[in-house]
Amino acid sequence: MPNFLDFRVLCSNATLFEGRHNFISFSVNGRRPHSTLRTLHAVRISRHSGGEVRLTFEGDGFLYKMVRVLAGTLIRLGQRREDIGQVARLLLGSSAERRKSLYIAPAQGLYLVRVLYGRKPKS
Repeated sequence: MPNFLDFRVLCSNATLFEGRHNFISFSVNGRRPHSTLRTLHAVRISRHSGGEVRLTFEGDGFLYKMVRVLAGTLIRLGQRREDIGQVARLLLGSSAERRKSLYIAPAQGLYLVRVLYGRKPKS
């Protein structure tokens, strides 16, 4: 995680991703699914000892490298290196607004906690 990170900015922007959106701009080219619409039920950010910042994403499914791109986008927002208006436009899924350079968070430290089938997670 980068040294400068405005935790308040990071937290205040996390809810932007919640809800049903076209996340095509937040994935990496790979095998494209039939639909790029996904619902994020919750995006939570917490701070822990030793300076660890934990990002938790709960959703109905994820595109290829979507979580790493979302984490990278949140980091850039927290560093004030990304424009929130541009990010909001990307959530509309317009190919005209496709991001030219994605910051993909490294895979180190990324892990799957659990998979729930047939029910929505508690908020």
